[in-house]
Amino acid sequence: CGCKSGSGTTRCYMGQCCAPSCPADGSKGGMSDGCGGTCPCGGGTKLYMGACCKAQCPTDGSCGGSNGCGGTCGCSDESLRCYMGQCCAPACPADGSRGGMSDGCGNTCPCGSGTKLYMGACCKAQCPTDGSCGGSNGCGGTCGCSDESLRCYMGQCCAPACPADGSKGGMSDGCGRTCPCGSGTTLYNGACCKPQCPTDGSCGGSDGCGGTCGCASGSKCTAGQCTARPCSPACGCGQVCVDGACVTQYCDPDAFACGCTCCGPGNSCVSGRCVPNQPVF
Repeated sequence: CGCKSGSGTTRCYMGQCCAPSCPADGSKGGMSDGCGGTCPCGGGTKLYMGACCKAQCPTDGSCGGSNGCGGTCGCSDESLRCYMGQCCAPACPADGSRGGMSDGCGNTCPCGSGTKLYMGACCKAQCPTDGSCGGSNGCGGTCGCSDESLRCYMGQCCAPACPADGSKGGMSDGCGRTCPCGSGTTLYNGACCKPQCPTDGSCGGSDGCGGTCGCASGSKCTAGQCTARPCSPACGCGQVCVDGACVTQYCDPDAFACGCTCCGPGNSCVSGRCVPNQPVF
């Protein structure tokens, strides 16, 4: 049992509903609240070594020292960086003209758009526009194809010739690779192959494409036959499980429904149960 929802801020402590004693001004911050917890510190302070502590940092631009509360003094302006004990403004023009050079604060200025740092300087990749590829871009990389649908093959950008219908599956795409097979088929012995498996519940034989015929999810192949799949959750009253599916139960022509089952000839339905008829003498 807990404390009633209408009992305000009470908390269950040592078998009794207890109201924490913590002034709103945080004057008891870090002290016991009388209910097994600790009073929070006031605004602008944090709990440090069992007492509330207000961080103290210099306002002269120095940084990196202790704030007296277990932390380190940083820079009040997020655009500045602490470097050698002082808040420092990186000297990096927005146009990237100093890319790769010192920013004056222990780091390096970034390169401008479209360039990257290479061997200590900003470098703009240079690639031919005649469709050739595979050569150096002058910045430590390799020239590729501007169109992502093309592939670099033998120094030229090449468009794979593979119809969407998979009719060239297994054949060369003209760019050093093989066209994929269409949906429902797989590459086997250099050609696209459609697996063929029996539908009578047998399994374990070849599918004609280098694989083995299996069973549907939830069924196991046992002695060449797929086991019946169980129903989960269990079927309800008036239903039977047929290979993983709950279907309505129908009684034989000479039987009748009784509760969740069927009663055969010579039975009566009593309170949802089949009871054998008593002989009449």
